Amino acid sequence: MPKRSDLPNQIISLLKRRPDTKRNEIHENLGATYQSVQKHLKRLEDEGILRSVMLVRVPDEIRRYKFWVFIDSEFSPQTSERNDDFQAQLCDEIARELVAQNDFTHGLIYDDCQILLGADADIVLTMYAEKPEDVTRFVTRVLRSHPLVKSTSTGWSVSSLEEEEEIAALVRTAQFRRLPDPTVAEPAIP
Repeated sequence: MPKRSDLPNQIISLLKRRPDTKRNEIHENLGATYQSVQKHLKRLEDEGILRSVMLVRVPDEIRRYKFWVFIDSEFSPQTSERNDDFQAQLCDEIARELVAQNDFTHGLIYDDCQILLGADADIVLTMYAEKPEDVTRFVTRVLRSHPLVKSTSTGWSVSSLEEEEEIAALVRTAQFRRLPDPTVAEPAIP
């Protein structure tokens, strides 16, 4: 009986840590032949375990600031298309809005939007911008007015030239919390 290779698990582990790893880097890092890496990558793609994506590298001068917007969401049956997964719906809507390139998204580069578990916020949006005002405009005009967004908290970092890729300083954190609507009665606590 042929021995089952552990190479697929090693490839998956490597790609989880560094999704932008090239095929020849996988072959070099894992000490496997290039043909073997190709064969296993094809099989993993055919099985739906891996999916090819296009990676766009943003020039460093545009990635001056990296922003994290922490979002506390709140279910609203009137505005949620997917009642059971309203946070995923909100992430999808935010991603579509940032990619749309309108007046409120000018100067912003979308990175990711993820649902958080076990944190104060439900969702974290990451993006790059050259000017903090661009993020402030997007958060104020788009996110804060969204009916599923209860509150936001924004933080950003500045990378120093000496410490490439590392956070040099957390510059600012600003928080927003929506006030309760006085026209809606609070549920009675028994």
